Amino acid sequence: MRQNSSQTELRAWNNLQWLDLTFSSWGKKEEDNPKDSIFRHLPLVTTFALELPSYCNGEDCSLVFHLSPNFLCNLTHLTLWCNWDKSKIMGTLQHCMNLESLKLDFCSTLEEYLAQTPSTWLDALQSSGIHLVKLRRMDPVGILQDTVEIALRYIKASALEELDLDFESEGQGRGSIVGGMWLPEEIGGFVKMSGCAKTLRKLQIHCLSMDGEDLTNTFVQMPNTVHDIFDDVLESSKAFCHLGGRFCDLVPRLTKLELLHVQPYPYFCAED
Repeated sequence: MRQNSSQTELRAWNNLQWLDLTFSSWGKKEEDNPKDSIFRHLPLVTTFALELPSYCNGEDCSLVFHLSPNFLCNLTHLTLWCNWDKSKIMGTLQHCMNLESLKLDFCSTLEEYLAQTPSTWLDALQSSGIHLVKLRRMDPVGILQDTVEIALRYIKASALEELDLDFESEGQGRGSIVGGMWLPEEIGGFVKMSGCAKTLRKLQIHCLSMDGEDLTNTFVQMPNTVHDIFDDVLESSKAFCHLGGRFCDLVPRLTKLELLHVQPYPYFCAED
């Protein structure tokens, strides 16, 4: 009877493919002994969503979670809500070699902490990159001035098909200069570094002001996209008009373009 029960439990875990894990708080007991950590007892799943509690000033900077490389390597879909030190995020992603979909939500807070701890390891990692060769879709959410580099400077995704950049506009300003970097160039650098110019088919940008020059140069970086979405991005219809007759040359394969929440003008391409 016990043997049958054990076999039933084993089969139940084997059938599990999706796991959501949310923490409301965090304490030292979660860190002291990796063997006792809940993370070391998780069943192997292919889809995992992990929401960690927000870092608050005064908490221990050595926050850590013990996800095993074997567990991470088995994942094909990962959603991570985390505003901890970026070395913790990068340390996790470097083991996710089979990911096909990645959503990183930086929780829209505390950019200072994410950029706080300089690391020789991180510098070397930025140079070599984290190669996610099976990644098809990447969704960085709640991007701040110092978290855009996590999304676009560390990860190399040679097979990427969809890139969805969702900026956090509250209190950050909405210009295309993000953390001292011009976004079109940053996107272009990511595409070149990853080698995904031929595979990238869909781009989405949310909550970031772009003028005509920004828009033109964004299209230049990704000439093979077939579907682009700019949501709460264009503050004037003139930004689109800036493209003029060059539009077809810039994005010859584009079949669907969505310009959402264009503001503040109710007219489109009106003359001065």
